[in-house]
Amino acid sequence: MGPLDKFDIIVRRRGETFIAGIPQIHLYGKGTSIPDAIERLEKKKRDLEAELTDADIDGLPNAEQKASGLELAGGLKLFAAKAGIVVGLIVLAALVLGAAVSAKIADSAQQLQHLGGHEFWARVDDQLSQLADPKRGLSPDKQAQLLNEIREIGNRWRPFIVEIENIFREPTAPPVDHAQQN
Repeated sequence: MGPLDKFDIIVRRRGETFIAGIPQIHLYGKGTSIPDAIERLEKKKRDLEAELTDADIDGLPNAEQKASGLELAGGLKLFAAKAGIVVGLIVLAALVLGAAVSAKIADSAQQLQHLGGHEFWARVDDQLSQLADPKRGLSPDKQAQLLNEIREIGNRWRPFIVEIENIFREPTAPPVDHAQQN
C-alpha cells in the first residue's frame, strides 16, 4: 500500500464522461465508464509514486492533514463571508426600516403640534362662519329637490329597513309595522 492509497477517491459523472479523482492532491482521471476513469486515475497515481520514489521523497508527509486543513479553512472562510453578507443585509434593512419609521413618527408629531391652540380655533371659527353664511347655502329650489329625492329613497328602502329592525329587535318587544303608522 503506497502513500497515495490513504486518500479517498471521488467519482463524478458529467454527461457521458466519468471523472475519478483525489481532490486533496488534485489528481484526476477521466474515462467513458467508472472502471475506465478509476483505471486512468490509478495509472496517474502509480506515475506520481514513481516520480516521488525517483526524487527520493518518502510519500507525501502530512499531505492528508494539510489538505483537510485547507478544505476546512476554505469552508470556514466561505461560511464567514456568507454570514457576514447576511448580517450586513439584516443591519441595512433595520437601518432603512428605522429611518422610515422615524420619519413617519416625526411627521405625525409635527401634525399633532398644529392640533389645538389659537390657529386651530381660528380655523374652526372661519369654517363655521362659512358654513353658516346664508349666501353660500343652496337655493330653495335645490333644497326642495334634494329633500324630495331623500324622501323617495326613504320610501323605496323603508320595507327593508323595517324588516331588518324587526330581526334585531328584542324578542319581548312586539314587531313594529311602519306601514300602518303612516
